[in-house]
Amino acid sequence: MERKRFDFVCMESEAGRDAVVIRGNEHGMVDHCAGEHMLVKTPEGASRCWDYRECDELYRGHDEFPWR
Repeated sequence: MERKRFDFVCMESEAGRDAVVIRGNEHGMVDHCAGEHMLVKTPEGASRCWDYRECDELYRGHDEFPWR
């Protein structure tokens, strides 16, 4: 994911809105961001720390960013 998109995902998460990201075959809800990483909660309840460059946002397509 690009940096601007990462910043937007973090703002969405901080505002209490759903921000779901995918990395490889795992996905999860962004809990919060720190530096260049996201703390993600998976549907199974596990916590993951992912670098934003290795992820993509799950729900919005590239042409929708940053609008819904």
